[in-house]
Amino acid sequence: MPHYLVAICLFAGLSFQAQAQDGSTARGMIENCNVAVQLHENPDRVSTADLPSATFCMGWAQGIVDGITAVNDDMEKATGNGRLTAPHCIADEKISIGEAVSVFLAYADLKPERLAGGEGQVMFEALAFAYPCD
Repeated sequence: MPHYLVAICLFAGLSFQAQAQDGSTARGMIENCNVAVQLHENPDRVSTADLPSATFCMGWAQGIVDGITAVNDDMEKATGNGRLTAPHCIADEKISIGEAVSVFLAYADLKPERLAGGEGQVMFEALAFAYPCD
């Protein structure tokens, strides 16, 4: 299956899952991602009990970044110009998971009205905001 179809299914699944399950909103992901940032900046201050929250956020962010990158790669192979419809250019930036998490948290601070939305959609918006295509 082409990568872009997998990524589309991933984003759709994240959005529907986030709306279907209580606590799966962007607001609910903030706590997990704050623990991930703390783990990166000062690992001695993170308890063992908080590690699943941190790793959940990092895995979630990695999955979204990988999905977007795969879509961009497939678009470029298919069209010769992978930025025809992509609202983000993160593949050009080669961002780390830590950067993606920081972008999500900064966007959450900037746009608190979006926090009731699905976490996948808000991360997608945050990356598009932080890494727009020219």
